Amino acid sequence: MSRLLWINAGELSGDMQAATLLRELRRLDPDLEAVGMGGPHLAAAGQRNLFSVESLSVMGIAEVFTALPRALRVMTDPADCGPVCLAFCQDVQAEAHDWPEAFFEPRVWRIRRPEPDRAELAAVAAAIRAARSPVIVAGGGVIYSGAEAALAEFASRHNIPVIETQAGKSALAQVDPMNFGASGVDGSAAANAVA
Repeated sequence: MSRLLWINAGELSGDMQAATLLRELRRLDPDLEAVGMGGPHLAAAGQRNLFSVESLSVMGIAEVFTALPRALRVMTDPADCGPVCLAFCQDVQAEAHDWPEAFFEPRVWRIRRPEPDRAELAAVAAAIRAARSPVIVAGGGVIYSGAEAALAEFASRHNIPVIETQAGKSALAQVDPMNFGASGVDGSAAANAVA
């Protein structure tokens, strides 16, 4: 069974350094699979880039005009949702720039809410019916799709405990008896017991 490694390289020099590391790791373990965010160097070293550093990383203050809308699009798209970091190097933090007023005008970011695939939905329903002790792991998709009420009703009707991911916080009210909280190292004992 191959091991999976996630690598995030947020700019091109990190992409080059991480590619060197990945080549060495794959020399030691040829079955190692790498995915994450990177550029051409990580791709050449065998990583499957889910996010492209070229489209998300910029240098200089003027590039923010095009990068910020792209970053917000990534943050609000349920299919492509990924990490976004807005960080300014110390040498540009104090730069004065003549920002156009239009850049600061309010904007509405529409979140896509695609319908679920019927075949996938049927497979999930069959898996829940066949499970002896089903557990719902509620992630950010519940919130993105506006399905909080449907989750609460479904979990209550079928008496299925719900554990939350970080992105799924508040998908189910904390006082809801079906909400067992987050699982994992920083999770609750109840969530870890059912997970």
